[in-house]
Amino acid sequence: MGFKIEAELLQAMKDLKDSVPASGSERVRNEFIQILLSELPSQGIRRLLELGLLERLIPELMPAIGFDTRSSYHDKDVFEHSLAVLDNTEPNLTLRLAALLHDIDKPNSLTVDEDGEGYCYGHASGGSEIARTILGRLNFDRKTIKAVSAIIKEHMNDFENISELSIKRLIRRVGPDNIDRLFELQLADIKGSKLSSRSPERITKTRNKCFEVLSRREPLTVHDLDISGYDLFSLGYPPGKEIGEAMDYLLDQVINNPSLNQRDTLIALLMNQ
Repeated sequence: MGFKIEAELLQAMKDLKDSVPASGSERVRNEFIQILLSELPSQGIRRLLELGLLERLIPELMPAIGFDTRSSYHDKDVFEHSLAVLDNTEPNLTLRLAALLHDIDKPNSLTVDEDGEGYCYGHASGGSEIARTILGRLNFDRKTIKAVSAIIKEHMNDFENISELSIKRLIRRVGPDNIDRLFELQLADIKGSKLSSRSPERITKTRNKCFEVLSRREPLTVHDLDISGYDLFSLGYPPGKEIGEAMDYLLDQVINNPSLNQRDTLIALLMNQ
């Protein structure tokens, strides 16, 4: 809220930091959400760091502070870059969580070539899993955790010469409700580094292609199929994993060929599998 904290109160907060629950507290989660959705969320994150609370709540972020990726495409350490990206996003909770945590695995994945250039291969996938752990510990709901981890996992996707089928699969992986947040994160990621070589035009072009696909309302998730898990149960599939795998198989077929999305055709596909 932009208030100045009196020095004596600030010290008392530091002294009591260990009394704040590090996991499972709805109160802590809700206060953290308010910080993330503030006008300049980086200020709140820096205050948490100053108070010793960031280390208590998200210890996985600490290695990012001052961490140099030794990349010619970055002008900040991982922590400062993440805060710059965070401040360049709209106040949406899923997007801001993804922005804060999108590069969290870089300290674990750095390799340096013979010319001294650093690369963090696989950090998007690793960061996705770390984000799951953090958000689960902080008592976020499953829907939010799934969305944030999916966006982080895809944030390094370059979209060069991407086909329409690949776009459909991308929408499926991220989810129709979150696909635009992926592009928002990527554009904020570019803004967060003055040396970035990534193309905002390519991201915008892919974004427009996604909108075109979504506007046709073709089946892109299992909920769009003309058959349900209950139908498969009625056909003799045991409840649980097998039904999920069968639905995923049918969705793969329908994404390739939307005309297959008819109940009798889908049943026939399963029978002939």
